[in-house]
Amino acid sequence: MLRMRLLGSFDVFLDAAPLGPIGSKPQALLAFLAINQGRPVAREELAGLLWGERSEGLARHSLNQALTSIRAALAPAAAQMLRSGAEAIQLVDDRLDLDVASFERAARDAARASLERALQLYRGEFLAGLCVREHGFEDWMLSERYRFSELAADAFARLLDLQSDAGDADAAIATARRL
Repeated sequence: MLRMRLLGSFDVFLDAAPLGPIGSKPQALLAFLAINQGRPVAREELAGLLWGERSEGLARHSLNQALTSIRAALAPAAAQMLRSGAEAIQLVDDRLDLDVASFERAARDAARASLERALQLYRGEFLAGLCVREHGFEDWMLSERYRFSELAADAFARLLDLQSDAGDADAAIATARRL
């Protein structure tokens, strides 16, 4: 099981063990592939996203180096999780536990228990602390941060209403502080 936490700091666990250290661009690449899980992403798109200021040849070489780092960190499961062809790369493992996917499902549900789960999953802004100085990636990351923070604010406000209506003042105060 590959467990990825992208809300708050970037954390990855493979079968409950923390992923070995990888650089910021491999982290960014893995996060982007996880958000796009199941969709083949063109190598050209990934190279432009993370190495947009480099020539095409250098960008593709850097992409291959980042993939090598990810595979080494995920070994031996990497062969099953990453599909990379000449034109596209895809994260395909159905054993991926991705916090943003769980958060989105919980935050869109109307049930109090689901909204409480969303509150628990939202550990902070999307990829907090990850610094990748590439315009394409920064634009994407900021867009995702905004999307998740808006979803969190809406879910927490709905949870606050439910807690207030139920007369659960302590829980409502805690949720209001998070909001």
